[in-house]
Amino acid sequence: MCAPFNGDVVGPWSAGQSFTVVASPPTPPGLEVFHVINEPGSVSGGNSTQARVTLNMPAPPGGALVSFATDFPHAQIPTSVLVPAGKTDATVTPITTIPVPGATIGSVRAAYGLGWQDNSLGLFPLLWGIALDHDTVVAAAPYWGRRRC
Repeated sequence: MCAPFNGDVVGPWSAGQSFTVVASPPTPPGLEVFHVINEPGSVSGGNSTQARVTLNMPAPPGGALVSFATDFPHAQIPTSVLVPAGKTDATVTPITTIPVPGATIGSVRAAYGLGWQDNSLGLFPLLWGIALDHDTVVAAAPYWGRRRC
């Protein structure tokens, strides 16, 4: 038998918790995720973005709870969004990201009923600053001295 761990520290067992599993309402015939689009599709790591999920027909009474997941360890996304009854789309926000050392791409997936769709999310490094100097004049371009941005 293994001892309980809290991180890297061995400790006592926590108190038990109870929970109830409730069946989801049935999916109306033919209702599924039409698409999910990240808006914008790429951002500087450390910035937030959002996504729009669209169903192929209006959500039923009570709405449609669409689940979300990502394979991207650099992004955190809400686990679900409710498309309101009679509507076909909803915004998933925020999708938060962490700074990245180089360009990287992952997927954002939306699922409802038995269907799912995915879309790519790209992250690129933040450009923290830049200094432009006219150390060389090319093709007889004018030179106005040193300038800092």
